[in-house]
Amino acid sequence: PAPQADILVVGLPQRLLYGETDNPLIALAGLGFAARMWKGAPVLRDGGVLIGVTESRGIVDRERHPSFEEVIRFYAEVGSIKDLVTYEAGYLTHRGYLASYQHGRGFHPAHPFWLFYENEYALTRAGRIIFAGAQESPLTRCLGIEVTSDFETAWEVAREVVGPHGRVIVAPTYWTRPRIKFRVTL
Repeated sequence: PAPQADILVVGLPQRLLYGETDNPLIALAGLGFAARMWKGAPVLRDGGVLIGVTESRGIVDRERHPSFEEVIRFYAEVGSIKDLVTYEAGYLTHRGYLASYQHGRGFHPAHPFWLFYENEYALTRAGRIIFAGAQESPLTRCLGIEVTSDFETAWEVAREVVGPHGRVIVAPTYWTRPRIKFRVTL
């Protein structure tokens, strides 16, 4: 059971299903996943703040995720998931990925599109998304993620948004223990 949160704080591990959380899109996927795990009412109120506690360096392993940087930068240009959807087939065809992609050790070039679609909820629901303890990079800026060097600074930013009496849910072990689903009542 949980209240609807004004601030949702999630601890992110060094590695998730798709790779290192140094990759900001993968870190965002971990944070966004937690925000989508609710029953009854959304766990994060519309316009609330998501804080991911992570040491993400904001970089992409180009061998494992060959198309991530380009797609993240394109998202920054267009600013919407809808535009990504219309761009995906042309991008993959233009780059020759659909016909000849040899992925080797890497993920398919369509993968960052799928992660964006998965993260649409967090990107549109949250008023602010903050990575606490991370390093700012051009890619975190492209994603619209604020980066703070420590949790205390992220907390101050979040409190400026929601005020001193906002409801807070903290899930530091969300990814290191069996994942939970928030049962939210308003």
